[in-house]
Amino acid sequence: MLIIAGIGSRETPQDALDSCERIGAFVRGRGGYVRSGHAEGADMAFERGAKENTLVYLPWEGFGPDERHAPSRNYLVFDEMGVDSKELAFESVDEYHPAPNRLSWGAKKCLGRDFFQVMGTKGDSPVRCVVCWAKPTGSGHGVKGGTGQAVRIATAQGIPIFNLHEVPEDQIISWLEIVSK
Repeated sequence: MLIIAGIGSRETPQDALDSCERIGAFVRGRGGYVRSGHAEGADMAFERGAKENTLVYLPWEGFGPDERHAPSRNYLVFDEMGVDSKELAFESVDEYHPAPNRLSWGAKKCLGRDFFQVMGTKGDSPVRCVVCWAKPTGSGHGVKGGTGQAVRIATAQGIPIFNLHEVPEDQIISWLEIVSK
């Protein structure tokens, strides 16, 4: 089954938001799922496209835009995860974040959910790829903002990353068509 992480910046431009929505719809049309984090911007655009085929990881109950307008009800809340899952998530923050000791508890939960988006709640079901929109940092696959944590995890796991900031939508769709056959 095709499962992708559909994530990105809250400051994603409208043309990229439209691409995120179309990619989410494409994945849904293939019977696949988008894992997302329910933040404004790219996350919500992927969710709008994938609709009920979205798995949303929330750092806490009530996170993100008004829930009444959310296209998905497949929510997994960090605090409701099992102890083992939460430990994996926090370990990933320590392993992949450049300054984990400077993070607040809330920031660690937000970054911990990035682990779930990429690797699943038990760390044993990685996504086929990460599709995002985020400004590059200029070093390798590095991107600015919270999306960077998911990108660092995916890079370490050898998971393909497609940043709509640099890769056109049609190339991503073509790749997804090939891997979803």
